[in-house]
Amino acid sequence: TAFGEALDDAAANLPGAPRMQLAATRVVESRFFAYSIFLLILANTVTMSIERPYMDAPTALRLGYVNLIYIVCFACEMFVKLVAMGSTAYCRDSLNVFDAVVVILSLIEYALATAASSVGALGAIRSLRTFRLLRVFKLARSWSSFRE
Repeated sequence: TAFGEALDDAAANLPGAPRMQLAATRVVESRFFAYSIFLLILANTVTMSIERPYMDAPTALRLGYVNLIYIVCFACEMFVKLVAMGSTAYCRDSLNVFDAVVVILSLIEYALATAASSVGALGAIRSLRTFRLLRVFKLARSWSSFRE
């Protein structure tokens, strides 16, 4: 889109942008990055399967912190890919768009859950977490690239 291209052009003119884009590209194209994201998705899935409706408060608090770490890691993945690819190329890949939607929904879910914890409306808000489980479909695509 014209907006995406204008955004990419403006970002490219920032001081140090070419070096930052080159560094981000190297990170995104590394096997370490791919394996790290792969392991994060698996670990996130396992962590989410541990959660139960009536957990004791300390366990729920620890899992909340772990979930926040996952959200931050996936947001960083999105940011590094956006820097490496630019917004136009990033948005051409449907799985990147899906990841961006999941990250944004996760951030919204975390903010709402934090605000609503005193209200008691967590059940409906936590249902947004199910979108994070859909990341497992990303593993199918990643798995074929790992074998190559």
